[in-house]
Amino acid sequence: MPPPIAILAFDRPHYLKPVLESLLAQRGASLRQHRVFLFQDGARNRYSGAWRGDPAAIAESTALFRALVPWGEVVPAGDNIGVAENVLRAERVVFEDLAEPIAWFFEDDLLLHPDYLRNLAHLSAMALAEEAIGYVSCVGDHVAPLAVQRARQADLVPMAMNWAFGLTRRHWQAMQPLLEPFHAAVLGQDYAARSTAAIIGACQAAGLPVHSSSQDNARRVATCVLGRNALNSVVVLGRYIGEAGLHMTPAMFRERRYGAARWLKRVEPAFVCPDPAALAAMRAAVMAKQVERAAAAAARLFPAASAIPAPPARL
Repeated sequence: MPPPIAILAFDRPHYLKPVLESLLAQRGASLRQHRVFLFQDGARNRYSGAWRGDPAAIAESTALFRALVPWGEVVPAGDNIGVAENVLRAERVVFEDLAEPIAWFFEDDLLLHPDYLRNLAHLSAMALAEEAIGYVSCVGDHVAPLAVQRARQADLVPMAMNWAFGLTRRHWQAMQPLLEPFHAAVLGQDYAARSTAAIIGACQAAGLPVHSSSQDNARRVATCVLGRNALNSVVVLGRYIGEAGLHMTPAMFRERRYGAARWLKRVEPAFVCPDPAALAAMRAAVMAKQVERAAAAAARLFPAASAIPAPPARL
């Protein structure tokens, strides 16, 4: 069976609609072959009572999904629980309830190339065959010129953002003990009002060199500690369109040049799995950068503290 698809949504139907349409317009891959879930976050926060979203926009998102993906399943949060908790409950459905070996995760602000699912399927087969690969994505390098993309269609590099990705069940299970400090500092509270210092402090005290309060950062570190890789393509198969949201502003969107992404008209799956030495080198480079940025964050947030602990030994 094709991997289940989990779509994470909040209150931005104007982004969700083109994302769903891009999923439905896939070339050589039918969305109908997949079990598709919409994990819909709510408007009023479960823990603080603060209104974090627009109920009307949330209702519109759900209606859009039901109209465009009538065989899909809506899994409403009811209350607002925030990104981290919404992602975790999606993972628990596909990996604990369904026990799927791999699942695909999409957010409501990443537009997909017509060949995205075929290429993600190719990478997913690679991840299932190679235990050192935990995450795969083919969003690509959004600033890569078309000539570079043509020349590097087979190349894979470290994944910078957890966007439109495949995640194996074995890797998700292995990460959970390492992510306990992060989850303890984030879950059960208003995510929009989370304490960056508390999250970074808890993770660094456990030996995880995180530098931000994002779950992507915690998972990137956990992946390296486990001796595994999160891989992304160079060729661009995804366009980030979330100009305004919890973690993005129009100014940041322009500064990071997300609107500059260009893609080739057709992209046949041609990725080559890096050899063990290349995978190890990628992990080392990612972890070195993490440690450097974590030290800078610790110096800024905890100037009186000693140096951050060394990362845990590889499990």
